[in-house]
Amino acid sequence: MPQIIFSCREESSQLAWSELQRGGWGLSLESWLQKGVGLASCPQDFAALAPAIQASRLLFVQHIFPVDTVITNYLAPEGSELLDKALDSFALRMSKTAPFAIQLRRAIGLNDSYQGELRTLLQLYFIGNGFSHHTRYPEQIISGYVTSTSLYLGLSLASQNLSSWNGGHVAYALRPDTISRSEFKLLEAIECFQLSLPTQGVALDLGAAPGGWTKILLERGLKVLAVDPGALDPRIKAHPQVSHYAMTTQQFLRTYRSTPVNLLVNDMRMDIIPSVELVNAAASLLAPDSLLIMTFKLPGSKPFAAIHQGLSLLQQEYSLAHQRQLFHNRQEVTIVAIKSPGR
Repeated sequence: MPQIIFSCREESSQLAWSELQRGGWGLSLESWLQKGVGLASCPQDFAALAPAIQASRLLFVQHIFPVDTVITNYLAPEGSELLDKALDSFALRMSKTAPFAIQLRRAIGLNDSYQGELRTLLQLYFIGNGFSHHTRYPEQIISGYVTSTSLYLGLSLASQNLSSWNGGHVAYALRPDTISRSEFKLLEAIECFQLSLPTQGVALDLGAAPGGWTKILLERGLKVLAVDPGALDPRIKAHPQVSHYAMTTQQFLRTYRSTPVNLLVNDMRMDIIPSVELVNAAASLLAPDSLLIMTFKLPGSKPFAAIHQGLSLLQQEYSLAHQRQLFHNRQEVTIVAIKSPGR
């Protein structure tokens, strides 16, 4: 029976598996390879399963890939022979006009020397056979997971894996001008959901302090209304395109009557329902078809019910576009919506 390996945040393992079970695809959990990485069998092949999973808009599964071959005793001579056969099989299925990448992960505690050697071996094999390699923007991916006893390998299109990053682990570098790591959440949402943010106009950032999301919006060319009673980073506070409203969102919404807003973002530490009520109240400030990007902070119990209730309330003013727990989310999920016309 075909198998897949799926990935999610460690603390969301059971939530991710629950989603996959409820999808109606007949998946069976074979084992947890580690926290956040599951091996499952399925009655249909990956080419049919992947688009169904994508269309279902799962919240907690961040990455999937097919298991085309499992090589036990991969360090033994017979393991090398099986690997050669697997690579020959992959080469027959791959396109030489589409860039490829090798994405390998290993079990916790496993020495990384074999993983590095294997990655080099695979890259040299495919490059030597006329395939074009591109680590960051591949169109086809050879994925692998290495344990102490087995090597799981599979070939898929990057578009089938839910994320083109290895295991969905999106990596951004801290820079001297980084305000806070919360910037990475917004950057990942823009990349993962392929969002087209406006390049001019006004953005409203609720819960802006210390200014990480405001910084990203400024880099897109937007003027930013930064609402937060807390202090902004001095570099953000001094920016000529920033207006800091040192007050609560409720106070701001009662008093603001100026320029229409073209983008609304909200990363406030607040329960889901009151947070949604505030962005619904702010909808009257938005220009038609404006984007909303926000996070739902998850409760300690019954997260699915809380998310469903929040999404239902949100749809009074917005049309849902995307929802997922991204790699840089913690106990939260990212929601993208569009201001509904005529509301």
